[in-house]
Amino acid sequence: MTFKFTKENTLVAGFHIVHHASGSGYDGLVSHLPATYTDADNLMFGHTRFGSLQRKANMLFFDFYLKMIRSKYKIVHFLYPEGHLGFTLAPLKHIKKVATVHLKLDWAHKKHLSEFGSFKEYLYAKIRHRAFSQLDGIITLSSANVAEAQRCFPKAKIKFIPHGIHNNSHYFQLLYSEHKPFKIITIGMNYRDFEQYKAIVNHAREHQKNWQFHLVGAWSAWRNFFKDYPNVVVHNYLENEAYFSLLNSCHVHLLPLTFATANNSLLEAHSLGIPSIITNLVSVKDYATSDTRFFADLAEAVNHLQWYEQMDITAFNTLRQQIKQEAQRFFWENIAQEVIQFYHEIYENGNATR
Repeated sequence: MTFKFTKENTLVAGFHIVHHASGSGYDGLVSHLPATYTDADNLMFGHTRFGSLQRKANMLFFDFYLKMIRSKYKIVHFLYPEGHLGFTLAPLKHIKKVATVHLKLDWAHKKHLSEFGSFKEYLYAKIRHRAFSQLDGIITLSSANVAEAQRCFPKAKIKFIPHGIHNNSHYFQLLYSEHKPFKIITIGMNYRDFEQYKAIVNHAREHQKNWQFHLVGAWSAWRNFFKDYPNVVVHNYLENEAYFSLLNSCHVHLLPLTFATANNSLLEAHSLGIPSIITNLVSVKDYATSDTRFFADLAEAVNHLQWYEQMDITAFNTLRQQIKQEAQRFFWENIAQEVIQFYHEIYENGNATR
């Protein structure tokens, strides 16, 4: 008989990334899983900024707290293991351990002290590698990362399962005016390519007077650089209603990247039918719709933007409906079913790690 996962035997551990909107982030998965959720934000120094001493203390406390409560569960899923996983994974054979990897695994390739910037970095990487090596299953958010994860942690079962998105259709509205101005939105800062973005904005400043760029969630260096650009609107933090209203009013989502696995802003754009133009990276293509455009240089980016600008409003709205429809495959309720199936694969494998 197939094992049934419930709140009594399944533990999910995570938190909310503070710079994500309340409706964004991988913790959106939780409400669709038959599991008990332990949230680091509910512990001491929760909701503090990552990198701060308070957050580091919160992560350490969270790790030890999980160590105390884990024994009654059959499976434990760590949503953001890079943030805290170090001491939780003692050798309890009856517990299956799963983690979702979000970031680069370059730290896992390094073996010697000379490869790290400091002894502190070296020690932290050793602790983290020991913890990750005890995982029974690892979920990657890009199919391109599966082979790398398998090389780093050969005893774990590795599977690509996409990041998800909430159904944001209640924010969706069709546009009923021509592209004047033609609004281009860029959201978030992680692994964003400043030089690519600057080149596109500078080109438009000289040659595309109808283009209006919107920056949301920009770091201070970006805000300060573009604050006096007449064709760039720099937004402060936006609550959900204002954020999705702005996103819905834009014509194109521009995403210049240096690296990517999952991307919340891309999925949010999909959910409202906003077409996306993205740096041509293999890792982000798992999240493309049939209309997503990719660029390798300035000329390609400009050509794609011009193509959308020249669409008549009826064709553009039809396209938006199509993208919104395709986005349903990333809805959390669908992603959760893939995660639960992975739990079954891990649990029924019978080959517990140490």
